[in-house]
Amino acid sequence: MHVIMGFTIDEWAGIATIIGTTITAIYQFTIKPLLNRFDILSQSIDELTNNSKIEHKAIWAKINKQTVRLNRHDYEIGAAYREIGIEREEYQDEEIN
Repeated sequence: MHVIMGFTIDEWAGIATIIGTTITAIYQFTIKPLLNRFDILSQSIDELTNNSKIEHKAIWAKINKQTVRLNRHDYEIGAAYREIGIEREEYQDEEIN
């Protein structure tokens, strides 16, 4: 019978089987469920990012629309001031922190 490092070939096969079974069990019961959860989490984050981009674009579109409306009102008010001959004070933009 052949002996390698004090173990026979049958014992080495048993050791390899035990190690393989242990690694497979650890993977199946610990690592695989965690990887599945991470995949679900990644998909949720991607979905949230896409929804956030859509909402961000919608908000900017509303802001731009309101800016156009404010500029029109400002022009109309300026025209009314000019029509009655009143000099309008210039508005100084305040810096927003």
